[in-house]
Amino acid sequence: MDPVDWLLEKDAPGVAYLTRLRFLGESPRSRHMTVLRGQLCAYPPVAGMLERVDEAIAAKAYQKYAGAYWTLLFLADMQADRRDSRARRLAEHVLAQQMDSGGFSPSGQARWEIVCLTGNMLRALVHFGFGRHETVVRGYERLAERILPYGGVPCMVIDYHSLLPSCRMTLPQALRALAVAPDGVAREARERLSDLLVSQLLEMRVYHYVRPDASRYYKELVPLQPKGRRPKGVSVKEFKAAYLRDHPIGARDWLPKKGWLRFGFPHSYNPDLLEAMLALAEVGVEYQPVLDEALDHIEAKRGPDGRWKLDVSLNGKMLADVERVGRPSKWITLHALTVLKHFGRL
Repeated sequence: MDPVDWLLEKDAPGVAYLTRLRFLGESPRSRHMTVLRGQLCAYPPVAGMLERVDEAIAAKAYQKYAGAYWTLLFLADMQADRRDSRARRLAEHVLAQQMDSGGFSPSGQARWEIVCLTGNMLRALVHFGFGRHETVVRGYERLAERILPYGGVPCMVIDYHSLLPSCRMTLPQALRALAVAPDGVAREARERLSDLLVSQLLEMRVYHYVRPDASRYYKELVPLQPKGRRPKGVSVKEFKAAYLRDHPIGARDWLPKKGWLRFGFPHSYNPDLLEAMLALAEVGVEYQPVLDEALDHIEAKRGPDGRWKLDVSLNGKMLADVERVGRPSKWITLHALTVLKHFGRL
């Protein structure tokens, strides 16, 4: 069976909806699409999460992976109907957690504001119809405020536990948020931000961002360990900066992030190679030879039946399970075909 025909089957209406939109060029106002929109919330994983919305609202918003933040993101990724009253109630609850700065924090405290969480929540809120809300527009401005002056995505975890100058895991998530940015977001800031994020993904060949000396640094020199070698009076940032200065590496020396080679759906704060390529496609990046290695890997994971399998999953941690690990995945197949079509590999 042609994989597109498989994606059009009725058991996953969100997949069928996006397949008709992306591969058949069908109008969102057609009869088929209208019927599919009415079925989006009947998809078992979506229905299961919507039935437990009150649990998500009652839990800590950032509770992994059953709190309000994650549940809203998962529902948006599965194309849950924005008209559903339960979904809208959840979205309004999440919107109420947004800080005055426009960002989102796991604890609600400004000191713990996280860029990846902000990007994910903005994209989810746009999906559920809040794109014109003034605080959502402010959230996009906040992304620019956090990232552009820093020259990358700032992250306190990266500052203290990594040799990277800025977070790489958040690049796809911030880009996907920009892909659906509402008209109220300043165009210049949006374009500057997109250009920066895209350039960093291309520089690291999408998924090459592990230093070859990272393991030794973490095991022997990590400054947070009591037996670490950070001299007394030298801050963590100073120690890291000195190490990087004394141990330069070439652009081709970066190693692949092995975890990114396993495809999952839905994602949390840690994406994979496929979502990174999907993000590049969604913001309209055109094919470049530097993308060949990533595209080759996506193609290599395609099965003899033309489908892609689910490698990793958050099942058992979310309010409802989504597909099964080791089995062909409609969501992974949809995203893989979308990427290959955009970059001319179909």
